[in-house]
Amino acid sequence: MSVNPGLTDRGFETTTGLVTKQGLFQESATPNHSVGTRVQLADGRVFFYSKAGAGALGLGKNTQVAVVNAAHVDIVIADEALIGVKSFTVTDGGSGIAANQFAEGYLSINSGGGLGQMLKIKSNTVAGSGADSVVKTYDPNTVALGSTPTAILTANPWMGGIQGTAEEAPSIGVPLISVTAAYYYWSQTWGIANVLRGDTAAIGARLGAGDVAGELIADSATYNPLFPPVGISLQAGVDGDYQPVMLTVHP
Repeated sequence: MSVNPGLTDRGFETTTGLVTKQGLFQESATPNHSVGTRVQLADGRVFFYSKAGAGALGLGKNTQVAVVNAAHVDIVIADEALIGVKSFTVTDGGSGIAANQFAEGYLSINSGGGLGQMLKIKSNTVAGSGADSVVKTYDPNTVALGSTPTAILTANPWMGGIQGTAEEAPSIGVPLISVTAAYYYWSQTWGIANVLRGDTAAIGARLGAGDVAGELIADSATYNPLFPPVGISLQAGVDGDYQPVMLTVHP
């Protein structure tokens, strides 16, 4: 008897045309897709291929973008890149850079020659504190950088996620499994999901990060209105229970 690949650990078919190499309920020490790859199932649920940060992630818990490291803001580009190049040497600002830490992320030129450009990163080499890293991009430089350019290195939103309590930190979804630190997995960002609740808010409540890492609670007075809710309550909450929530992180 044939087995529906959508129900096995061998992968699943999606409405976006991608047959995955990693199942929804699998984790992997090595990547099977590019971080940030999006898939949608026939029932409307949406998932993004993600990588856990330095800490493990809990099943059904809200996950947030990693905090931007100030050492990777306003960093010096050591070479005066010409038009058409896809390789840039940047000098770490003091915390070091891991190999491919910014793969599928972005190099933004924020001052000096060529400012305003944002190039998607393909790979980067390791660098010690204050040392140089070679950043290779998918996109070519379109404006000569000239002298003294600086840049910001921004990781892909789904790279290095954490389970925190900051209401203003954007969510990157909910894992369907427990995820080992630094492993790759699928994060659900849209549709019905079973998520940890931290309050007794009624059905229809707009939910955001709570005081316990990974839980969702009704918006407080301090919620930042510039960010959309993580989800909408589908039933009256029970503090500490996992309950169906309509995720609204990213369609």
